Amino acid sequence: MTFEQFKREWVRYFAGDVPVDEVEKYILCHGLAWNFIWHAFSWELVPEGAYLMGAAARRAFDEQNKDSAIAIDPFEDNPKTVSLPDDLRHAAAIEELTEIYIVGKDFAWTYIKTHEGGLGPYFCTKRTDSVENYDEAARRRDVNDRRLEAAEASRKVRGRRLSLAIGIGLAVAAGVAAFFFFK
Repeated sequence: MTFEQFKREWVRYFAGDVPVDEVEKYILCHGLAWNFIWHAFSWELVPEGAYLMGAAARRAFDEQNKDSAIAIDPFEDNPKTVSLPDDLRHAAAIEELTEIYIVGKDFAWTYIKTHEGGLGPYFCTKRTDSVENYDEAARRRDVNDRRLEAAEASRKVRGRRLSLAIGIGLAVAAGVAAFFFFK
């Protein structure tokens, strides 16, 4: 499962009721800062009480059946899900990692250890079943990304035109100066 597929499924089961604008802004945006799926918890987009954090999240994770659990490291170059390794079946072992997202069989629960020392870890059980907000937020993100790419391409064309105009202007000025100098 690719990272995009994982995020879509994760939002489906744990944040399917979060408004589209908030999914776009806090979970999918690539703007000035990269956003992470766990921002559903840190920005309290998921109702307080619907998830656990800190020591309570660690205890809940340790109590889960981890057969068929999968994990993904969002900081890999090309993140893909893998079966949860045996050495990462306890919260204490995960604390050494930078960041990891784990889900139980059929996305029944999730455990996320964040790279932010003061945020998380988070644990949540399946609470929603909708991808409409994710799909719309992803569509908006893609439209915005294409708009930004077009604006950047346009800026580069304007820059090349300006460089060319300056070059022509300098050449003409040098020609005029040479004409008067050698006259």
